[in-house]
Amino acid sequence: MKKYPDAEITSADYFFIDPQSGEYKFRIEDLPEAHNQCQKFVLSAMFEKRRPMIIIDNTSISKWEMEPYFALASSADYSVLVIHPKTPWAWDVDELAKRNTHDVPIETITKKLNKALKKPIPLYYGWFLSNVASRDVMSCSYWLLKHCLENCMDFQKEFLGYLPPNASINQKKLLNSLISFYRPSEDNLHVTAKFVGFDIEAASKYTTRVEERLGEVHDVTLFGYTFSRYAFGARVRLNMESSLDLYDTDESFLPKQETYRINRNTRRSKGHIECPHLCPSFPDYMTGNTIYPETSKEFFHPNPGKGKRCHITIGTRHGSQPVNTGYDALRTAHQEEEMKKGEFKTWIVPDIGILRKIDFDLWTLYLFKTVDLHAMFCGY
Repeated sequence: MKKYPDAEITSADYFFIDPQSGEYKFRIEDLPEAHNQCQKFVLSAMFEKRRPMIIIDNTSISKWEMEPYFALASSADYSVLVIHPKTPWAWDVDELAKRNTHDVPIETITKKLNKALKKPIPLYYGWFLSNVASRDVMSCSYWLLKHCLENCMDFQKEFLGYLPPNASINQKKLLNSLISFYRPSEDNLHVTAKFVGFDIEAASKYTTRVEERLGEVHDVTLFGYTFSRYAFGARVRLNMESSLDLYDTDESFLPKQETYRINRNTRRSKGHIECPHLCPSFPDYMTGNTIYPETSKEFFHPNPGKGKRCHITIGTRHGSQPVNTGYDALRTAHQEEEMKKGEFKTWIVPDIGILRKIDFDLWTLYLFKTVDLHAMFCGY
């Protein structure tokens, strides 16, 4: 609790503690009611107390035991982090039998361990925004894209070239055209730290290095966007040295057209695509710094060092993979390193920022006001 002083902690075991004497008396016949009370406590902590973090200290062997809390978290816009025990005796049957206070026989403990969810090795690591923050960033990002299209005819003309021949953009159908082209990300928005894929050796090595850091909340800054025929992404900067220490993504190459990953055989979903609610400004809790090109040399070179590939995928074109957003960020950073003053066409988007065509099919928006985000380092 020293690490998370604002957290609310609860357990089904609390039901068996006598409020007067503080004595613990476990009664197996009351176990269903104990879990029911635990869930009610969590519900109160979410909706009445609005605690920023809730720790549920229960022994969950199987997924079904966690599912009630997953459902509660989803309804209240909380993100869930499943913690595996790190004690050296966590999988030691004899030690568990000795330590348990529920008089569970060693045979039962053995059966439970055999069924237990084993410690996974994630294939992907990154910094994840909360459900609420993801929705807010998505809403504002699509509004900014719409605003850029309305205020820059050259940008709109090029965007039209990406659409099917019979498509058209007008003020009434502009948003529908955007959604049909850049399909919104369906996951919680996140910044990639490491994708290990199915290389088990690399996955194990990275996991060993970072597993003690899982669950940390880090600060990241959203300072601009990239738009291409492949993806719509937010550019972000890792603000902490501890974040850069976790970041392990290849930035040593310059993506070419053949680098981009397109699956042209992917069938377009016929299901409903939910349109993000548009919001013209980021909420106050995300307000960052105001910056202008006249007062900052870094305005057009916002992220030159390690982490220049960092991004959040907002949406992708049909068949385009999210990794392409990172390629756009790399190409943009490379062009920023090469550019000379006045070399690229520039459009001012009133009150928002400066839009530049950075490459033949790549546009970048530099924001006048940055956006501060908090994201949790997790693996899955």
